[in-house]
Amino acid sequence: MARSVDSLIIARTDDLDAALTLAREARLEVPASPGPPLAMWGAFDGDRMVGTVSLDAFGELPVVGRFAVTCSYRGKGLGRRLLTALEDEAQGRGLTQLWATARAAGFFVSMGFSVIGDGRERDVLLSECRACAQYGIECTPQAVRKTYRASAAPG
Repeated sequence: MARSVDSLIIARTDDLDAALTLAREARLEVPASPGPPLAMWGAFDGDRMVGTVSLDAFGELPVVGRFAVTCSYRGKGLGRRLLTALEDEAQGRGLTQLWATARAAGFFVSMGFSVIGDGRERDVLLSECRACAQYGIECTPQAVRKTYRASAAPG
């Protein structure tokens, strides 16, 4: 039985194998040889990773990557906790935008992201999706973006 998400530990991790296993279990398409993340977090129930998210670079775009939560923890706020950790990192790095290819665009919109219409960034983010057998059948991803205010330079 799943514990409360409040009792889970959210921590930086470099356990890429566990993150990729979670992503595959969530039926996310994972490139054959994904590049290493810029930063990655896991949600841990004891020693078991039950959620993950990473900050990746896709071309020149900083993107949400490897975002997955084990079924028994979905709908309990764990995704919000993970995405908040990633956003804190992005802002700490001085990023003013964060992008994602979203299967659950409504979740991202609830977190302050906006669905992107036509444009170069949308085409880049959805480029790999269009070649996937799930595209338009089991999966209708949306390109989303969140914009942050640039922090003031130290005086």
